[in-house]
Amino acid sequence: MNVLGIDFETTGLLPETDRIIEIGAVLWDCETKTPLRILSELTLLPDGLSVNKEITSITGITPQMLEQYGTSFGNATNAVRHLANDAVAIVAHNGNRFEKLFWEAAVKRGDAPAIGIPWIDTYTDLELPDGIRSMHLKYLAAEHGFLNPFSHRAVFDVLTMLTIFSQYPVETTMRLAAEPTVNLQALVSYDDRAKASVRGYAWKPESKQWIKSLKLSRVEREQAECGFKTIKVGG
Repeated sequence: MNVLGIDFETTGLLPETDRIIEIGAVLWDCETKTPLRILSELTLLPDGLSVNKEITSITGITPQMLEQYGTSFGNATNAVRHLANDAVAIVAHNGNRFEKLFWEAAVKRGDAPAIGIPWIDTYTDLELPDGIRSMHLKYLAAEHGFLNPFSHRAVFDVLTMLTIFSQYPVETTMRLAAEPTVNLQALVSYDDRAKASVRGYAWKPESKQWIKSLKLSRVEREQAECGFKTIKVGG
């Protein structure tokens, strides 16, 4: 069984207005736990758009790099579709809130082809052990015994994610991916905020809430074990 791991670097966080500047895609053999094909492409931006200093500081990608080494966005996305033809699912870390949205926005604009296979999100769909305190990819790699040497470069993030993905049964992960995702808010005081953090809840400053995304089948167990009250909130 093969899956296609993907990761994007972008000009910002808004799929409707920002654009993909780097695509990493790896066709991965789930039995041998090795890459079969690796795609790494910088992509050219439409006229009028550029990479700002903040994005360069995060990714290391400069406007000059795109000009010199970037390929057309259409060529890059068609190459991804070609790899997807040999995969049963797409795998991305926090993909349901990032890569999937950027791809769907590109499809809507007519810039990318539709891909009709399921998505697996390693942020929510892995049956992780208790005690994982951060779902940030570089910390999650450390929790699994290795380091990502080039964080925020697409193909290295894909390989990091797939190495983590391969430590869990594929059948269980695919079953969880098919379940609805629920957001729980931890109802904790300021003094008890560490209790939420230990359980993997993340502070959302815009809404001033401690939020954890998890699969529907895990909600009852979480509410029984967490030691504080929780409520379901919108995505």
